[in-house]
Amino acid sequence: MQLQSGAWLLLLCTSLHLHAQGFDTPLYEAGIPNSTGHFTDETWSNNYAQVRQVSKPYLLILTPKQHKLRTSAVIIFPGDGYNYEEYEREGKAIGMELVKQNVTAFIVRYRLPDSTTMKDPSIGPIQDAQQAIQLARSAAKDLLVDPDRIGVMGFSAGGHLAAMAGTQFDTAYVPRMNNNSVRPDFMILVCPVISMKDPLAPAATRERLLGTAPTAALEAQFSNELHVTDQTPPTYLIYAKNDSIVSPRNSIVFYNQLKMHGVDAHIEGLDNVGHAFAGTIPTEQWTKNLFAWMRQSGWILDMAPEDIEPEYTPSAPAVVPATISAKEVAL
Repeated sequence: MQLQSGAWLLLLCTSLHLHAQGFDTPLYEAGIPNSTGHFTDETWSNNYAQVRQVSKPYLLILTPKQHKLRTSAVIIFPGDGYNYEEYEREGKAIGMELVKQNVTAFIVRYRLPDSTTMKDPSIGPIQDAQQAIQLARSAAKDLLVDPDRIGVMGFSAGGHLAAMAGTQFDTAYVPRMNNNSVRPDFMILVCPVISMKDPLAPAATRERLLGTAPTAALEAQFSNELHVTDQTPPTYLIYAKNDSIVSPRNSIVFYNQLKMHGVDAHIEGLDNVGHAFAGTIPTEQWTKNLFAWMRQSGWILDMAPEDIEPEYTPSAPAVVPATISAKEVAL
């Protein structure tokens, strides 16, 4: 499978200069792998904040305006239990904050598991994740992105997808494109679902992805804590201590596995913010430590003085974050 990148990139880069909010492009140039040939119409709600029934995946690219220096990039996977995607809050909002840091953002509208649109619904999301990483690397030169500084970020079920991208890059869920690696260079996981095994897995999320009666082998295949190696990318984990939807132990177990395998990892727990920080803390507040880690690790490069910040003003009461204690990490 080879990307016919000339016309695609010309259209892409031209559109980025014409549209302030970026450019929406199909994730696949030709046929969508694993498709049954049946497609559903996307359903949007809450003023285009949430999207359901995604059967044709898309990529939204946000770039620092008029940037002249090479940037890093983050590929973002919004979450919500593989049921729908919190596209605005967990996609565009964080993407705009990344752009302010001179980071190009790729926001993925990935396929949601559906047996009517996919032959194997369980692998549809990871196919789209690997394809997005390949596209980002193929477009890197034209978008002034360093191909060796492309990370993934995911919220909740999107965090599970991002973690799969970072732990199962040796498995070719889609054909390789121009020999591009599908290994992300770093991972950012926000209140992530890590495991598909009890007691960590949210039952509804597991059922949507794997069906009502998954085998132990299938659960293990999609349990990211079992696939950590010394080649797993550096990882930043952040979670809500009072998360009642996804157990914080998902983050803690994954962090312990990363450290056990010598992978650079940072973990932070926030007080009283709830799952995925919905409406409880401004994006620019909880990302402060994240951006410091990215800058220290070389995932944020120096900004060009002529860069213009995108317009975005989140509204939410401030909550002071608290880092996780050593005792909690040991749980």
